Amino acid sequence: DLWVGQVDPDSANGNLGRTQQVLDSYLSLQGVLRADTRNSLHRDDTLFATRIRAANPQFSWSPVANTRNLHGLFNRALMQEPESTMFDALFSAAHEQRMDLSVGFRGRPALGSAAMAAAARPEEPFWKDLLTARDRLRAGNNVRIFLVGSIFGGTGAGGLPTLARMLRRYLGEIRTQGQLHIGAGLLLPYFVFPDEQEDEGQPAARSAAFLEQTRGALRYYHHLAQTE
Repeated sequence: DLWVGQVDPDSANGNLGRTQQVLDSYLSLQGVLRADTRNSLHRDDTLFATRIRAANPQFSWSPVANTRNLHGLFNRALMQEPESTMFDALFSAAHEQRMDLSVGFRGRPALGSAAMAAAARPEEPFWKDLLTARDRLRAGNNVRIFLVGSIFGGTGAGGLPTLARMLRRYLGEIRTQGQLHIGAGLLLPYFVFPDEQEDEGQPAARSAAFLEQTRGALRYYHHLAQTE
């Protein structure tokens, strides 16, 4: 069985729609080939045998679905010292705190990591659905989680290590008979886009920086492999 879900703050991202179309096509074809008695495959045939379940109630999860910037996500207005000073030191009040994140993290993985860590809660529908893996672990089954994302922008680069640590914590905190395995596929730069004009409050991601950001991300993962 395979559970599939996507994480992306940009709900208008064409990749989300195309991936959903591929998933729907797979499920439709699977129904024709394996459920329809007129075309049913032999039960031992592995073609389209994987049973896929999509995240409920939505196929994708956005860490900024309820608030569009870090200022609101972290309730900056209610912070007391020394938290407010630390927050201002980490994230620029003039740019990063109020940056509109509904179209992505603009090539800044630190923003993506912070937003996902703050927004992911086990009681939310997407995470509650994902964390049903606990039941499989308790029943003595192995659970394999495979994360896929780019490492040259903001969402994938910030989300992959953050989500892996959170899943390890949420699923590893209970005593189980099964084993948890977490792996990942890291995507190197595979597209470019015209550079946006930066305005005073909304910095933009730039394709020219992808290779340098990839180099930094690979060094980071190499460091993790050596130390963790």
